[in-house]
Parts: sequence; C-alpha cells; structure tokens
Amino acid sequence: MFLQRDNRGFSIAEILVAIWLLTFIAGALLATFAYLAKAGSVSEDQATGALLADEILERARRAGPPLWGQDDLTGTRTVILTSNNEAEFVWQLRPHKVENSDLGSYFQLEVEVSWHGEQKTMERGRQSLVRTRFIYLDDF
Repeated sequence: MFLQRDNRGFSIAEILVAIWLLTFIAGALLATFAYLAKAGSVSEDQATGALLADEILERARRAGPPLWGQDDLTGTRTVILTSNNEAEFVWQLRPHKVENSDLGSYFQLEVEVSWHGEQKTMERGRQSLVRTRFIYLDDF
C-alpha cells in the first residue's frame, strides 16, 4: 500500500531555504542600522553648525559695527563631536547695511558655516548652512 514517511526532521532543502531567509533578513537589518548611524552623524554635524552660526550671529549683534565682535569676518573652529569624530567648521560673516533712516540703521547679518569631518565625501549630505538675522541699530 502506501509507504508511511518519517516526519521527524527537516530536509536539506528546507534548511538551506531557512538559512538563506535568515541571511537576507540579517543583511537588510544591518543595512538599515548603517543608514541610521550615518544619518545620525549628519544630523549631529548640522546641529553643531547651526549652534555655531547662532553663536556668531549673537556675538555680532551684541558688538555691532564695524567689526561685529570679530577680529576678522572669517574663522575656523575644530569640534570633537559626541561620536568622537573631529570636524572642522569654517565660517564667514557677511554684514550688509540694508537701509538708513533718521531713527537708525537696519543691517542684515548673514553667516555661512561649512564643514567636513574625517569622511570627506559628498555622500554625507549637505555640508554647509546659511543663517540670516536682521538687526536695527538706533545709534549708528
């Protein structure tokens, strides 16, 4: 009649399919984690650049013309990030007189911050930012 099959184990084909499936899933997870780690690094660079730009603009606003609180309108700052990577931030402050009136003067302060870390490739995303602030000085 019918032969009864022994169902106590897995066949070699089933084992190979399971290994292939686990390898595929593990590879996808590793790629996702690598992408997230890279995105976190880029975010950290951008946040540090934004804080530096805000600090420069605030210092310039408090000091006012003609030097805007700077010895020079350009500068460099090296920062060690929380990921223990070292990044060099280069900035340039550009003040523009917008308008004069009998009451005072309006100025536009623009600072551009650019950076690169240990990995100097463009795959890390946007590597610069520009912040602008308008100020009014009544005694200039």
